[in-house]
Amino acid sequence: MALNTTDALYVRDQLHKIDQAIAQTEETLAELHERLDTYTRRRDTQVKTRKSCAALLSPLRDFPVELLGHIFMFAYEESRRMRWTVSQVCRRWRRVAISMSELWTAALMPLTLFYDGLSDDKEQEYVETCILRSNSRRMKWECWEDQDYEISGHTKLMSPALRRAPCEELTWTSRGRGDETILEVLHQVLPDIVASSSESLQSMTIRTTDPEEHWWAARRPPGLMLLPLHEFTRLRKLHLSTLHPVLRNSLSVRWANITDISIEAPLASYPLIQDVLIDCCALEYCAFNILRLEDTPWDAYSGHIVLQQLRKLHLNSLRPELFYRILDTLQAPALTDLIVESKRFSEFGPIPLQKFLSYCSYTLRRLWIAPIFGHEIQDIIGPMVPLLEELGVMLHRNHEEDPLDALLPSIHKETLLPHLRALTVVSLPSSEVHACFMTVVRDRGLKPNHDGPFNHNSPRLRHMRLYQHDPNWDFDLETEQEWQEVGSDYFDIRFARVEREFKANFLTSLEWPITKYET
Repeated sequence: MALNTTDALYVRDQLHKIDQAIAQTEETLAELHERLDTYTRRRDTQVKTRKSCAALLSPLRDFPVELLGHIFMFAYEESRRMRWTVSQVCRRWRRVAISMSELWTAALMPLTLFYDGLSDDKEQEYVETCILRSNSRRMKWECWEDQDYEISGHTKLMSPALRRAPCEELTWTSRGRGDETILEVLHQVLPDIVASSSESLQSMTIRTTDPEEHWWAARRPPGLMLLPLHEFTRLRKLHLSTLHPVLRNSLSVRWANITDISIEAPLASYPLIQDVLIDCCALEYCAFNILRLEDTPWDAYSGHIVLQQLRKLHLNSLRPELFYRILDTLQAPALTDLIVESKRFSEFGPIPLQKFLSYCSYTLRRLWIAPIFGHEIQDIIGPMVPLLEELGVMLHRNHEEDPLDALLPSIHKETLLPHLRALTVVSLPSSEVHACFMTVVRDRGLKPNHDGPFNHNSPRLRHMRLYQHDPNWDFDLETEQEWQEVGSDYFDIRFARVEREFKANFLTSLEWPITKYET
């Protein structure tokens, strides 16, 4: 049956609408294909740009954190003063650099970056940007006071954004006249730091670098005694130079969690140091630099202090009584590094090392003693520490009758300290410098202008440093010539005057002096 005219027109109209919808769909599909091609090209461009930026940023990852802090400061400030310097270059990397939260996290935030030319609003914006870009990662920042910058430094530290930032390491150093003010500001700021970093702070350093004005020993300020350091549940490293005997109980530190402690105080007592050693049962590194001891009874503790995890011990003092007590009561069966220094041991006789070394005789690898007699190395150290690898000694000034002629041949022939790799001798008499060098040459089977092959069965000792204490002594030309012809090809021997080459902070450094120091 044929359709009537009305039905036919209706069918044609529906087919026409369907054709229009199909055409519109095809147009939309073509437009989507064009947009897809555009986005694909844009994606490929971004991938290439990202690879190029990654290649540009790869050197930044190896930069020290101090330099990164200055770089980001210049990049944020957009300085125009030095067009072809780091600030100009870093502006080109700014958008990529601020997106790398790990770089912002590693950047230090010292107050010296906030110099006078930077406004408070700009500084606040910079600090907030650092915290925002860190993506809740833990910040590491330090602050210090200087005699010309103490007031502005405290003002900068009161930045709310900075005080709200969670941090892992906090370093507070005072120089010059800022000693009294630093405690006041620290007492005001520390509650905010506790609120933001009580579960993240792992290292705290409070240091005063003015050795002449020991105000904390005379005035006993109550501010530091009330610091709630016990709130930091993850505190592992604690370095203090403003320690007073009455502060120990007031600080209420979680001593059982401390693994790294350094106390550099002008005045202390043996019971205080003793209590710290007893409570810090998890210590791995311990350093005491005590200038003067209070008059306290020495029989306060008669037992033994055992530190099973102690690896490095550094004792530095002008009074050797503390050494006698610590070495007599302390047991460290896992000790690998020992530094014992004093300028007054000559008044009290030799250092009582026999008993202490008996607990760590087969674990000790690095030993530094100042001062000591040469025969004590052969009689005490050699037999008791057979696996020693690095040895540093400062000889007594009255060692003219204690030559090393009998000691060095024993070391080179492996009959004494066969595993020794480095030897440092300080305050060596000028008459023995050439003799020591010729001893090495003779025992190694070498001679000047030696053209034969080197003896591969030679001892392990490869580094020797000889320091002369006579300021009027100069290098012997004959010795220098022999050193150039023989020593430089086979082993490291260095000659130097103490006053010229020996660093002033060599004996008071908390780092290992033998491996760190380079002439």
